[in-house]
Amino acid sequence: MQDNLRLAEKISDVKIPVYIWGEEGCGKKNFAKALHKIGRRKNESVEVINCALFSDKILESVLFGKDDSVGIIDTIGDGMIIIENIEAMSKYLQYELRRCIEQKEVRIAALSNFPLELLYNEGKIIPELFHSLSVININIPPLCERLEDLKKFIEIYIDIYNKKYNRKITFTPKAYSALLKYNWPDNVSRVKFIIERIILTSDGDKVDVYNLPKEISVNSHENYEGRFSLKNELEAFEREIVLNAYEKYKTTVAIADYLGISQASAVRKLQKYAEGYKKRK
Repeated sequence: MQDNLRLAEKISDVKIPVYIWGEEGCGKKNFAKALHKIGRRKNESVEVINCALFSDKILESVLFGKDDSVGIIDTIGDGMIIIENIEAMSKYLQYELRRCIEQKEVRIAALSNFPLELLYNEGKIIPELFHSLSVININIPPLCERLEDLKKFIEIYIDIYNKKYNRKITFTPKAYSALLKYNWPDNVSRVKFIIERIILTSDGDKVDVYNLPKEISVNSHENYEGRFSLKNELEAFEREIVLNAYEKYKTTVAIADYLGISQASAVRKLQKYAEGYKKRK
């Protein structure tokens, strides 16, 4: 990924078409926008169009204009046009796009989930456009291979959903480690909805590895390291029950009554499991 960032810095001010590919949700569009933002034309507009969502007729009108209308190719100026799922564009429109790239020096970032060579070999990209896009061909690795980016997205969404749902959820080191070791299919979109689900459904304010969704915890080494014993399993179960009771009943008298233990026992268990708890005098 560092090589991609260095390349982006070199071409940020050059009007040359860029091909960006990688798994769904890996951040291709964000990378294209960042490429634009680090250049001297950063204050110019960025337009995004997804070829998979529109018919050829609509794409032609939006990109190139029709009758008395003007397309974004003619209005973008020093901005950037991000074209998603370029392989879904018809060959006729690909010819038009190639012509505009050559004649008008418009800045295009073409995005796809697939390598450019594969699309060309399958006949989904015309030769002329293939050669134009081959000059700058950037692969965005999956999120699980970009540890620093993954950490940033996890922290961003923890903050977003804690604020949205008025929670103060934190993760134990083992739980956080399990998140980093998960392979994250669907990349950023999976991070987003997994973190939201955890924040929304968590019973307490502290998430441990065994509180994570099963698809993350089931194969996690942290889930078993140092805990694969009856004592540890029972303690984890007790901790969850005590914290749930504390969140619901607040006072040690009510907690003791709910759990069927003495008030002194309730105090000791809260001191053991509830972070920051101190016995009221």
